[in-house]
Amino acid sequence: MRGRAFTGRLRPAALTLGAAGMLAFGGGAVAFGADGPPTDTAPADSVELGLRFHDVTFAPTAAGAEPVTRTMAITMFHHDPNVAAPAQRLTFSAAGMKDVAEVGWPQGCTVTGTDAVCTVPGAPAGQLDLPDVAVRIRPLPGVAAGAKGSFSVSHRNANGKTQTFKPTVTLADGPYLVVGRTAAKTLAPGANGDVPVTVTNEGNADVASVQLELRWSHGLTPVERFSNCVYDTSRDPQQGVDRTVATCAVDQPLAAGATYGVRDTVSMKANADGYAESVAVSAFTPKEATPHPAGEPGTGPALRLVPVPGGTPGADGRNDTAYGGADFTVTNTADFGISAPEVTGANGAQVKLTVHVDNHGPASIDPLKFFTPVARFDVRVPDGTELVEWPRTCEPRDTAKRYLRCDSETESGLERPVTLYTGSSYDFPLTLRITSTGVHKGEAALLTTGPNRIELPFDHNAANNTAALLVRTSGSNASAASAASGSSGSSGAVSGGTGNASLPATGAGATRLIGGIAVGAVVFGGAVLFTARGRRRTA
Repeated sequence: MRGRAFTGRLRPAALTLGAAGMLAFGGGAVAFGADGPPTDTAPADSVELGLRFHDVTFAPTAAGAEPVTRTMAITMFHHDPNVAAPAQRLTFSAAGMKDVAEVGWPQGCTVTGTDAVCTVPGAPAGQLDLPDVAVRIRPLPGVAAGAKGSFSVSHRNANGKTQTFKPTVTLADGPYLVVGRTAAKTLAPGANGDVPVTVTNEGNADVASVQLELRWSHGLTPVERFSNCVYDTSRDPQQGVDRTVATCAVDQPLAAGATYGVRDTVSMKANADGYAESVAVSAFTPKEATPHPAGEPGTGPALRLVPVPGGTPGADGRNDTAYGGADFTVTNTADFGISAPEVTGANGAQVKLTVHVDNHGPASIDPLKFFTPVARFDVRVPDGTELVEWPRTCEPRDTAKRYLRCDSETESGLERPVTLYTGSSYDFPLTLRITSTGVHKGEAALLTTGPNRIELPFDHNAANNTAALLVRTSGSNASAASAASGSSGSSGAVSGGTGNASLPATGAGATRLIGGIAVGAVVFGGAVLFTARGRRRTA
């Protein structure tokens, strides 16, 4: 059975590991002390390889009929937006496609028998995606169901990393449903938008009914509630479940070779916290369908499909067997900040100082790239203290452990949600040992400049991107104000940064999403209590 719909942005984003560099305090480079922080060097830029989809299924071509041609798009991207990516070379081998299907190579390829070497133009600075390489595949006439072949595509980047993908091509009788994908759209918060939904049966047999699955990301709310759909609005941000899912039983046949569109508009409203959103659509035959989907039935008219004469599966002319739909950009901002309340302890004692990355909204923010943190910040450990424990997603930058770099989560289901919701915070507890008396000052700042920065294009307020870290020994006469002098941050102040949009959190004040520890939520009479399980790095 084919997999369920992809839940993120439809365009495969670059698998960037983010970039961050020297901290910026008040807009300038920060000296973290007389000796300064360790030298911050950018990782070597590299180009990565991706596929629009991996495996393709065709129906055998009927006698006298024109074979169906599909386009497999090989995508490439690089990591550093500050530099241009040079031209790349892809190596293909289609020997495994012999007697199954033929391959049409794009321009810029040197073909030798069943192999090809293709040159891909580079990308200018500021652009992460290289041009797609479109390989056309169509089955050979007379090939029967059950035939299977494969081809390989390989790429070796400047860092010596080699990637090889081996998509398969299978011929099979029966229906084969393909969903259309349309161009990205822009919405204002509170505005309505719609997405065309088209389904093509590219198989060689009719299908008696179809199950459609539509997923609206957390920043979008469906307007219609079709009566033949059940709507699941359950939320589990910790596991990355943050969407509305409609599973629709469309009890009507889809003829082989025909394209169908939804009779009524599938529309949605952009939420106040929306930013980078999507509607993902999947279609399943009765054998692939979920038998008893969860959710509440809609109360509106039934969702129906009507034939689209001469229709194509998507406005951009491409198919994808896994999902279709559209991306939506909501014109919104989010004010990120960083803060850390002052802590007090006896000389020689251990204290816990927690750095908060706060989102003051209005947008909730998802990672802008796959496997990239929403936020990254640097810490100078307060003088007169020693770093003892730190969260899993933080790493010391020097052997003395005076400097620390921390990331938010990059994958769902770990120790805190990937998304930073409006009104919420990521918490990063640091355990320090006090080694002298007085009021000791450190610093923390969101890393938005330099070679390893995480850019926050939605954040237009940089004034709260820094905070002082203050540790006071019991009975100290020194004032926190004098200890914090010269810093652009302040004790306990919430500081800002820039991020990306997602779902709002509920409850009064900022909901703390504890960084570096596992969090579970238990609801009692409307109050949310967080239970924590320790999982820390130690010196």
